[in-house]
Amino acid sequence: MARERGVDADLMEVDLHLGYYREGTYSKRLWEDVVAPARASGYRRIWIVGISLGGSGALGFAREHPDSVAGLVLLSPYLGPPELTEKIRVRGGLVKWTPEKSDDAGSFEQFFEEIWSFLKRAISTGGGFPALFLGYGRNERMAPSLDLLADSLPAGHVARVPGGHRWKTWQALWAELLSRQLFDAPEWSWTTPFAPLPRLVSR
Repeated sequence: MARERGVDADLMEVDLHLGYYREGTYSKRLWEDVVAPARASGYRRIWIVGISLGGSGALGFAREHPDSVAGLVLLSPYLGPPELTEKIRVRGGLVKWTPEKSDDAGSFEQFFEEIWSFLKRAISTGGGFPALFLGYGRNERMAPSLDLLADSLPAGHVARVPGGHRWKTWQALWAELLSRQLFDAPEWSWTTPFAPLPRLVSR
C-alpha cells in the first residue's frame, strides 16, 4: 500500500513479539537490532508504525529514545487499563492531568503512566519529540482511551473509520493516513497545525 501511494522508503517488518514485552527487553531489541544499525548506516528519518500492542511498544521506545525517530504512526494502540485513562479524563484531560509518583516500580500500570507522562510532555513542550499520527476504529473497545489521546492531537493527525480491532480496520486507517502524505515534508512541531511530514525512512 505504501508503494502504491509513492512512499519512497526502505520498509522493515519487525518481529517484536510478546516475549520481548514480557521480558521487558522490547525497547532494547528494537534499538540494538533495528534503529541503531539503521542510523549507523546513514538513515536519519526513521518512522515506527505500531498496531495494538505494537503501538504501546512504539510509544515506550520513543519515550526512551525521543531523538532517534522522526515520527510514530499508531493504529489502535493499547494505552493502558481503563481505570488509568478514566483517571486522566476526570482530572480534565491530558494537559491538566498531573502524573502521580508510584511506589510500584516496573509495574504494568506504571509503564502506561510513564507513556501518558511522555505524551503530556510532548504536547506541552512542542518540539524535540517525534511526530505522532493516531488511527483507530469507531467501534474499538478501547475507544475511550483513544479518544482521550485524540483530543490532545491536531485534528489532521487523527484518523477514525468504522470498524473494530481488526486488520480490515487497520488497512483502511493505513490507506487514509497514507493519503495525507504524512511522510513528505521536512519539519514538524506538536504546536503547529497539520502539515505533511518526513518520509518513513530515508538516507
